[in-house]
Amino acid sequence: NIYDFAMSIEKSGMKFYSKMVEATDDPGLKKIFSMMIKDEEFLFQQYEKMCEKAPKRALKEARGLAEETNVFAEELDPQKVLAKIDNDLDAYRFLMAVEEKLYKMYEKVAEHEEDAQLKNKLLETDPGEAFRVLFDKS
Repeated sequence: NIYDFAMSIEKSGMKFYSKMVEATDDPGLKKIFSMMIKDEEFLFQQYEKMCEKAPKRALKEARGLAEETNVFAEELDPQKVLAKIDNDLDAYRFLMAVEEKLYKMYEKVAEHEEDAQLKNKLLETDPGEAFRVLFDKS
C-alpha cells in the first residue's frame, strides 16, 4: 500500500544518508546528511501514524506503485555521489534533485490511481518538506 511504499522510501533514505555520513570527512556534509537522516526518520514516523489511522480502503495497493522504483536505489554508491560534491552548495543541489525525483515519482503513481482518496493522499506526499526542515535548522 502507499504507506508501506512511502515508509520503505524513508527507510532507504535513512540508510543512504547514513552511508553518506560515513563516507565523508567533511564536517559540513556530515551535518547536512545527518539532518536528512533525522528528516527521513520524522517522515517515516508520520507515515507510520497515518497508516495506523487509515481506513482499510486506503490500505489497498496503489496501481502505479508496481511500476515505480525507489529513487535511493539509483544513488546508493556514496563514493560516486561524493565525487560530484565539492561543497555544501553541491550537496544541496544533489538533495534538491533527489527530492524532485521523489515528487515526480509520487505524481506518476497518482496519475495511475483511480481511487480519488488514495490519489489525493499520494499528491499530499511532500518530499519538498525535507528542504523546509533543512533550511529551518541551518
